Amino acid sequence: MTFKLKFPLSLNARLTLLILLMSLGMAIVLIFTGYKIYRVNTENRYIDRGWRAAAAAAALLSGEEAEVYLNTLSADARYQEVMKTLRVLLESGDIDSLYIIRYVPEGSSFIFDADTESPLPMGYLDPWKEGFPEEDKPSLLEGREVSPRIYDTNLVGQVLTVHYPLRYRDGRVAPGFYAGADFSVESLRREWRQYFWNLAIISLVVSMIFAFIHWFIVRRMVINPIGTMAAAVREYLAGDVIEGGIRPNISGLTRLSIHTGDDLERLAESLKNMENKTWDFIQSLNEAKRKAAIDALTQLHNRETFYNNVSVFLLHNRVPGHIHAYMMMDIDHFKLINDTFGHSAGDDILKRCALALSRIFRRSDEVARMGGDEFTIFCPNVGTEELVKQKADQIKETFSKIKPHPDSPGITTSAGIVMLSDEPIAYEELFGRADTVLYQVKMSGRNGYKIVSLADF
Repeated sequence: MTFKLKFPLSLNARLTLLILLMSLGMAIVLIFTGYKIYRVNTENRYIDRGWRAAAAAAALLSGEEAEVYLNTLSADARYQEVMKTLRVLLESGDIDSLYIIRYVPEGSSFIFDADTESPLPMGYLDPWKEGFPEEDKPSLLEGREVSPRIYDTNLVGQVLTVHYPLRYRDGRVAPGFYAGADFSVESLRREWRQYFWNLAIISLVVSMIFAFIHWFIVRRMVINPIGTMAAAVREYLAGDVIEGGIRPNISGLTRLSIHTGDDLERLAESLKNMENKTWDFIQSLNEAKRKAAIDALTQLHNRETFYNNVSVFLLHNRVPGHIHAYMMMDIDHFKLINDTFGHSAGDDILKRCALALSRIFRRSDEVARMGGDEFTIFCPNVGTEELVKQKADQIKETFSKIKPHPDSPGITTSAGIVMLSDEPIAYEELFGRADTVLYQVKMSGRNGYKIVSLADF
């Protein structure tokens, strides 16, 4: 079982939707990629700032001095000088906390704390229970450098903290003694959120502008040309069948003008060429249909066309109460005309008789040459029998003026006419009745006609 997606949308709507989805997808990728890069860069920027502040703080005090201050818990002029400098570094460094501390297994003991709002007293022990992973604690206790880490156990809340080790006067690292700089993670998050929304707004606006430009270009270069070609084809196909031939509406493709310089322009030219070839074919087909329906000599309908048209009328088009006439006729002694004056004269007589019949009868009447010198006429909705007599007399009078030679008399005809209304009858039966009446006229001396009703048989 094959599953097929169906989109009941126009090409314009589908391409517009596709462009919008692609633009939104691109915007989302840009937002999250840019946000991730910004987070990393921001974190590194904070770390570098804290590192510089912590390194400057660590350079103020030797490991020996830190041990003395922590052991004695006594402050002097030197202590006040260091504290003052730490506060200057804190204010100028745009950091949240700056301190000198010693890490021991029991917790962390503050030696200096530059926070002026909630300074921790020298020697304050902060229980070291959470925050630093267990694998980092040995490094802190031994005085080795540790990577900056975000953790949750600082007194100010969740922070990003940076440590820089203190050294003894001989350059050795003082185990467990560090200068530390803290940044509030919430400050980082506010900056991240602000950047995220700014980036989202800018990316969405840019993507919508890009989508509009792209849609405008696609509409101008693709949708409009395709729509123009589709309209031209629809207009071309809005032809009809007229008088047995096919007549397309060629104006649509004839006016088609696409100038995109690409495959669409070539497709438009191909459609115009197709229209020309199709029109040539249609003209040939119409001509073939016309020739197939017309007697070549007289240009009247031939026997087959007459049979088809009258059969359809008898089956489908009769209105109750309307009167119709079926007439069969031929030229009297036509063989003698051919033998006396030649076949070219006979053909000329047939053509002149056909032209006369075309003028006598209506366009709605079926006039045909059945073959040889025999003609047949079907007059639908003729009205009354009197009108049929008038037509028959008009034929006699007109044919009497048609002469095979200027010195010869005019030709005469014999005709058998059957009047019918809404009686059910097939063409073959009607043909047989009219042929019988024609035969009776010939047997009675020719040069005349006989009208009978279908009900008389």
